[in-house]
Amino acid sequence: MIDFYGLFSVDAAYVFTGMAAVTLISLIIAIISICKTSSMKKKYKEFMGGSDGTSIEELIKGNLEDVNQIKKLSIENENNIKDIYEKMEYTFQKIGVVKYDAFHEMGGKLSFALCMLDKLNNGYLVNVMHSNNGCFAYVKEIVDGQSYIELGEEEQKALDEAVAGRTGDAILGKKVNEMLENILKRLNPIASVKHVELVLESFRPVVAEIDEVKLSLAFSNLIENGIKYNVENGYVHVKLDADHKYFFVTVTDSGIGIPEESIDKIFERFYRVDKSHSREIGGTGLGLAITRSAIVMHRGAIKVKSEEHKGTTFSVRIPLTYIA
Repeated sequence: MIDFYGLFSVDAAYVFTGMAAVTLISLIIAIISICKTSSMKKKYKEFMGGSDGTSIEELIKGNLEDVNQIKKLSIENENNIKDIYEKMEYTFQKIGVVKYDAFHEMGGKLSFALCMLDKLNNGYLVNVMHSNNGCFAYVKEIVDGQSYIELGEEEQKALDEAVAGRTGDAILGKKVNEMLENILKRLNPIASVKHVELVLESFRPVVAEIDEVKLSLAFSNLIENGIKYNVENGYVHVKLDADHKYFFVTVTDSGIGIPEESIDKIFERFYRVDKSHSREIGGTGLGLAITRSAIVMHRGAIKVKSEEHKGTTFSVRIPLTYIA
């Protein structure tokens, strides 16, 4: 057997002493580690248990349940709001009221016409008339802003107020149909000279909050241009329609049309498509610029489609209620 201690000239006592010291140090380190681990476990248990005895797991689980409940309530509220909006479409949102003395015997305006419409201008018109002999009430259905039964003067005024969306403020609600009819009557002599047919097609009564003077000038310019730049035995067709938010006017003629390169410039001041032709029929080149300005002032829009030798169509869209 090889004597390692003698071979390296090492005293065995030192070796055993060193090994004992290393063992002791390892033991001390192990004890310290165990103590620290035990302390960390205790603190972890206290942390997970919470000061009030509620564990983190329970807190997280409870919070997740709260989050799920909030999410559920949010979905319910969203559905409720959607349901409210859907129901509002079928409720009366616009009202017009006109008071009057039906039989001129009550000494005051005790009778009234009440019109109630939804946003699509569907609803009912109630006319309540008071007299010395009693009270009488009539109900008429309104569809798309019009009645299929003839209306009295007060009933028509109440309907116009409701369609305009301004109770007691009918002065702001102008009858667009009548405005266009008056324009065509005024321009008819000019059209007759050129043998141009003027036609107005109205799909429904339209009442809107407009500056009648400015829009009359705007539409007069469009219709008059359709007459002036037309062909012999041609036509100018004017169409009026509306939905619950806008009214639409289109002016279509069978005239000479506008070159494609000029379409983007016709609303510029003093611009003329054909200067030589414009001198023959007169004009300053301001008409369409004024027209566009009046339409934009009403928060509206105007578009044009034209083809040379085939005619031109101007399409105008304007809100029924003026937006300041």
